[in-house]
Amino acid sequence: MNSRGRHVLSGVLAGAVLVGTLAGCGDAEAGKRRYIAEVEAVCAAAGQETDPERHPVESAADQVTELERAASAMGTAARRIQAIEPPPADAERVKTGFIAPAGRLAARIDGYARQAKAALAARNQAEVDRIVAASLDPDQDEKAMRAFARAYGFTLCAGEEPGQPPSENLNGVADPS
Repeated sequence: MNSRGRHVLSGVLAGAVLVGTLAGCGDAEAGKRRYIAEVEAVCAAAGQETDPERHPVESAADQVTELERAASAMGTAARRIQAIEPPPADAERVKTGFIAPAGRLAARIDGYARQAKAALAARNQAEVDRIVAASLDPDQDEKAMRAFARAYGFTLCAGEEPGQPPSENLNGVADPS
């Protein structure tokens, strides 16, 4: 995944921050639509924190700063997501397919940010490059989370651009519906 995808994916974790109060209102389908709309709006806003156009990456220090920014945004959002109730009919699926993997992704990116910062302090450019590249390579857990988010109805919160085809082959990850 490129840095644009990572920036959009930052919104995945921040996405559910404001939706808990809306999830239980009305019928199940209307609640899901509201949930998705609110989450997508929050994802769009959260993505601004790591927007590569606003925060260009031109040096090793910039790479580390960008990774730290993404880790911070993801960590904060993951903690908030855990406190939010998804639509009642989807609660278990959303928790196991989206919320729990989002927390694991936040922890993984935070680990990479700490490693990259140490490599930068040691003036080891090759190690910074390796760590940043590894942070952009989605693991199976992240792929499954993105597949779930896509199948559930998210776009930005699945790490995608609106109106564009999925950015990567999910290597046989099953549809969560």
